[in-house]
Amino acid sequence: MWHTNDGMGWWMVFMGIFWILFWASLIYLFVIAIVRPAQGRRPDDGADALEIARRRLARGEISTEQFQELRRHLDGDIRGPQPP
Repeated sequence: MWHTNDGMGWWMVFMGIFWILFWASLIYLFVIAIVRPAQGRRPDDGADALEIARRRLARGEISTEQFQELRRHLDGDIRGPQPP
């Protein structure tokens, strides 16, 4: 009458899937909480401005003239480029 001999039923399959998704989500959030702050750091943190300018020159982001102007500015000579 109450069908007690049918076993646990299909709901056990869905509960197993639910728990797998629950733990996977929890692990994902934990990993994101650790990885995301590490991605916020820039590789140039702690480097002085002249070293950053050298790296940019080496990567081709700025020209030699721009590097010279930055170097003069950083060395305290902010008058700019001198006429020839």
